[in-house]
Amino acid sequence: MGKASRKRREARQQRAASGGSKLYREIPLPAIEACEDVLTAYVSGRVPTCDAGLLGDWPAIIYAEAAALEAVDLLTERRGHSGDLLFAALLEEPTFTDLAPAMLPLLRFLRGRRAGQNPSLLLAPDTPNPALTLLLVAGQALLSACDDQPGGPAADAVLRACLRRLATSPLDDRASVGDLAFGLTERQQEQADDETFIRDQARRLCSEAVPVRRAVALTDRPPLLVLDLAARPDIEDMLRVLRSDTPADGADTVTRWRALAGGDVVRLEVDWLEPVPASLAVLLNTSEHRDVLNQTAAEGRVDLTATDPADSLDDAFSLARVTTSGKSLTDVLRRAAV
Repeated sequence: MGKASRKRREARQQRAASGGSKLYREIPLPAIEACEDVLTAYVSGRVPTCDAGLLGDWPAIIYAEAAALEAVDLLTERRGHSGDLLFAALLEEPTFTDLAPAMLPLLRFLRGRRAGQNPSLLLAPDTPNPALTLLLVAGQALLSACDDQPGGPAADAVLRACLRRLATSPLDDRASVGDLAFGLTERQQEQADDETFIRDQARRLCSEAVPVRRAVALTDRPPLLVLDLAARPDIEDMLRVLRSDTPADGADTVTRWRALAGGDVVRLEVDWLEPVPASLAVLLNTSEHRDVLNQTAAEGRVDLTATDPADSLDDAFSLARVTTSGKSLTDVLRRAAV
């Protein structure tokens, strides 16, 4: 073991022995060392040396999630945002092709936690090691935060700041917990008891949905959903584009409505095909939002915005008008009522 590695190990052991943060008290030291080795390797521009097998269990995933949350927080503090474009290079790196599909959903999940939204993310059963994906997101966030090359002095400084926060007072202790889980395979669904199956289906319904801050049924225009897009700056940017450069025939969208039988929540999924491909999901309560849902079913239209026009609906604000199937929504509401 090199001198630098020995010093880092001794420092970790001292932090663990002295109590440290909840992470250091509850996560086994080998899992912490493996996670920190991968994160340090990415930020330093070297090859990881840890046993990859240590990253496969939940303790490593929990620590990696906390590290990624801390790194995204540092990035947002220093750059003012954590836009998806900052992670473009990581997503396009051939080495990480297998991990890329989960990167942006995990990033959005972290943003939601940081914003106190209590987000939900259901990973596909065959998702590659999420601990590794989270650590790569953390490393890219740290490099973006300091705008430095791997191994540079600024990169080293921001890495040490992140590890220091994790060891003393991690954001993980103060941020919304959220719900991160793996979906059941078809075989597991067939063998699951009722409680496990229903929990899995409920998570599918809630996964990646953004909160609705306010829903308003109106008499002279489509109903309005005011969304909390703190975790989705890409959608907020698209709404601004639609305000300044709306396609002549309206934005091309595809919508779907979903619900669980006997449940009180319906899910609206919207896919934009232009001006840029994007997807969004929101949840509406069948009792609380009954008027909005009935109006949407009757008119087949709904407006989405991130700006709450509480004072006047006549003021200019960014919104997207979405055309949807009223019949499909009516059928889903009927299913939810069964």
